[in-house]
Amino acid sequence: MSWYFRSGKLESPTNSWPAVSGSHGKGVLPKGEYKIGKVTTVVANPPSTDKKGFAWECPIMPTFSIPKNGLGIHPEANVAEMIGGIGLTNEDTMPTYNALKNANGETLMVE
Repeated sequence: MSWYFRSGKLESPTNSWPAVSGSHGKGVLPKGEYKIGKVTTVVANPPSTDKKGFAWECPIMPTFSIPKNGLGIHPEANVAEMIGGIGLTNEDTMPTYNALKNANGETLMVE
């Protein structure tokens, strides 16, 4: 199944959440196909913490060559260190985290 990032939303096959890319001047995520990696919780990582205090990251790997690495899907904490992934802007990101637990290896299309 495919996921999509388009029109300010991250979309799973069954849901969608508000999201941004490039909000800190580091460039938007390039359009194209990515593979979704394994989502993990992280400890004490303010750039990946939602407003409820839940911190997690999910790597995404482009299927094409780009000059960035370490890209991922994560809560958007409005912290300038983020390097240009997809930041979720909703207050509670646990539903997205739970959906991504079953998405390892699936396709993410950035439009």
